[in-house]
Amino acid sequence: MAKLADNREWAVQHHNVTRNVTRKNLRVTFRVYSSMFDDHIEIVSPGGLPTGISEEEYLVDTVSVRRNPILANVFYRLGIIEAFGTGIRRIKNAYEDSASKPQFDIRENSITVILPVLRQDYALDEDQSVVFDQLSSVRPIGMSELLGRVGLSKSTVHRILRGLIERGLVVMVGSGRGTKYRKA
Repeated sequence: MAKLADNREWAVQHHNVTRNVTRKNLRVTFRVYSSMFDDHIEIVSPGGLPTGISEEEYLVDTVSVRRNPILANVFYRLGIIEAFGTGIRRIKNAYEDSASKPQFDIRENSITVILPVLRQDYALDEDQSVVFDQLSSVRPIGMSELLGRVGLSKSTVHRILRGLIERGLVVMVGSGRGTKYRKA
């Protein structure tokens, strides 16, 4: 499996599908909530661990309980899930070479998973890193806001943004005075 280099979609899809296949009661009106931040993804799932599974067994990913075998089999045949009982192990393996590790907060009525966003080494110099780190992949920001955050001259920020756009790391949104920038 490829590393989770800023791959939020895979993590959210995997955890949401897994939690829906293994939820205690699909009639519960609570929903799985996924919140995306620049540095992590937080997924809160209603319902605790399946009956008979300890926190250790859940985190080691040795036991798989399919509460809805029909839905699980449909997801498996559609290729949405690859196998039963491998999700936590796959998430942990994706972070094995990273200083940042996923966190699992297991409570009686909910499970929260916090997945740090792993960043690729883009070989940026210090000024480029300062500018790049202030950009979001979700919300584009304008030049004046960016200048207020980075403490660099306007011409330096323009030069850095042009270079980052050429490398495909940054996307320019709009034109003229309304131009904004976001991570690709």
